[in-house]
Formats: sequence, C-alpha cells, structure tokens
Amino acid sequence: MPVKSTFFVKSGGKIERVLFDELIYIEALTNYITLHTTGGKLITYLTIKGVMEKLPPEKFVQVHKSYIINTDKITTIDGNTIYLGNHQVVIGQSFRNDVMEKVLKDKFLKR
Repeated sequence: MPVKSTFFVKSGGKIERVLFDELIYIEALTNYITLHTTGGKLITYLTIKGVMEKLPPEKFVQVHKSYIINTDKITTIDGNTIYLGNHQVVIGQSFRNDVMEKVLKDKFLKR
C-alpha cells in the first residue's frame, strides 16, 4: 500500500491540497484549526484530535493541547520551546516526556 503524502481540507470555500512535507505545524483555535504550511496558512473547521488521527505518527507529534508539529521541521529545542524555522511552539508540561522521547529517539548523539 502506498504511503499517503497529502490530504485535502476545506478552507475559505475551496478544497485545498496539503502536502505532509509542507506542513510545519497545526494550531487549534476553538472549533477550527490553522494549518501552517511553507506556502502560508489555511483555516479549516476541524478538531486537533480529528486531524491528528489522519497524520502519519512517525512524522507528526502533538506537543501541546493546541499544537501538532512536523518533527522534520524542528530546527532547535530550547527548554520547553520547539523552533520550527521562524516559528516557535511551546511544549505542554503533560506532553514533554513523550515529545522528547519521540523526537529524539535514535537521533540524539551524546557522549
């Protein structure tokens, strides 16, 4: 079975294609979510839980009750803040251990 690389959402009356590789992070806004992509923002009527179920778990991780990030876009982790290029997202206290384990797993080199 081929790996899915895109999904579609309704935003601004249009159906828009979103590529997983271009998705930087997702932000919850009450009953809506904002998809922050390399090409801009899309606002759609979805829940953070609903969209998380559709994303590939090896690439996306929920870091806060209001944020999901693309782990491929992480440039720096500083304390409880994850930097995704020019964007920054706070890691929620209850998510921290899972996030660090999932993000760093076999990639963290230390002495």
